[in-house]
Amino acid sequence: MEEHRLLIIDDEADVASIVAEAAVACGFVVCKSHQPEEFKQIYGDFQPHVIVLDLGMPKTDGIELLSFLADIGSQAKIFIFSGLDPTMLRVAAGLGVARGLNMAGSLGKPVRLSELNKCLLALKEACDLSPVKDCPSALA
Repeated sequence: MEEHRLLIIDDEADVASIVAEAAVACGFVVCKSHQPEEFKQIYGDFQPHVIVLDLGMPKTDGIELLSFLADIGSQAKIFIFSGLDPTMLRVAAGLGVARGLNMAGSLGKPVRLSELNKCLLALKEACDLSPVKDCPSALA
């Protein structure tokens, strides 16, 4: 059986959990990470269809992770979810497109759950499916 896989990277555990719960409710299999190095490992093992990426993180920011994803040729749909200025969200999305990434949109924090659900459902509809791989941090 094929399922939609979503990977979240956000240094705020509570925010990542809220996004994860919303994504599971929308029918995704979810992995989440709070650390960039862990994110890179999970990405390789999990092969997500969708990535929800926080731009503003300590040490390694979202722009560096966009570069990583471009360097490995990621085909995942990338959705930016960040509390940074909306101009930064647009700049990051533009950089992602310029690097050949499949930028799927963005939302600023804080966000209404109904708006997040609407975006997640649209992302799910747009996914190309491939076989599921296990995720050690998948939500039950």
